[in-house]
Amino acid sequence: MNRSRTAALFAAAALLTAGGLAGCGGSEKRAATAAGETRMTVEEYVTAGNTLCRDANETIDATEIPTDVASLRALLTMSITIGQGVVDDMAALNPPEELVAANTTWIAQMTQQIALLTKIEATATDGADFVAVVSELTSAEFTALEADTDATATELGLTDCVDSDSAG
Repeated sequence: MNRSRTAALFAAAALLTAGGLAGCGGSEKRAATAAGETRMTVEEYVTAGNTLCRDANETIDATEIPTDVASLRALLTMSITIGQGVVDDMAALNPPEELVAANTTWIAQMTQQIALLTKIEATATDGADFVAVVSELTSAEFTALEADTDATATELGLTDCVDSDSAG
């Protein structure tokens, strides 16, 4: 299989996989919201978000490169499931006021990626052409969405959430 397609597959899956949300530390005083909730500091938010993505990268790095449609479908299923967990965990954070809009945008972009991966997963049926399914992960639509998501993650300071293959 073409190595750039393999890299694209893993980049897509890594973006959408992560473990549980780790505890957030920080020494800055937290700001209170109008509802009495405590907002995270920028440092706490960035630490929490990067932890989610670092866990994602570790998870995907431990996964074998798919070589057939069945293993590709399994990777996509795992990515979708864990990716939804990332979205849920990021949505549960209470980011500092200055990051609320970008956090909302990033969550929407990730939700779009999950929807697109779900569509691609549906094509990964028995008898499907493996290369054709993988090539959907390098489509213009997916690549553009990935670039937008990376740009928003960079704006948020979520360096571990940026696909290193497309970042540079």
